Amino acid sequence: MNKTLKDHYNNGTTRQPYPYERCRTQLTLSTESITDQASAQEKDVNLIVQKYKRTGILPPVLDPGKFADVTGLQGDLTEGLIAARSATEMLKEEISRRNAQLEDEPPPPIQDPAAARAAEEAGDSPGVTEPI
Repeated sequence: MNKTLKDHYNNGTTRQPYPYERCRTQLTLSTESITDQASAQEKDVNLIVQKYKRTGILPPVLDPGKFADVTGLQGDLTEGLIAARSATEMLKEEISRRNAQLEDEPPPPIQDPAAARAAEEAGDSPGVTEPI
């Protein structure tokens, strides 16, 4: 990054940003939001915690808990990257193998329905016609 950022903590002087810093942008939408705001108060975690502090009661659970076997996801990041690269290589090999098979085999002839009927009426082998 070769842009400079205003350093608000150092009297407005400019400095080079660190590599991990993001340039923040503001997005202003000119249309109305299509997000359903009807249950926003019920699902706001801050309001839920405030209510729990006041009453000591958590809100009722509406959906049953979801349990799944995620032991395959509990690996090291390096192991996951190696597995993903291996799967990608296997997929590339399979695609190239299938493409080679398709190049070796000629495409089936396109059949003209009128020519097929004429061949059947003439007594030739049904369904086999010359490509158009």
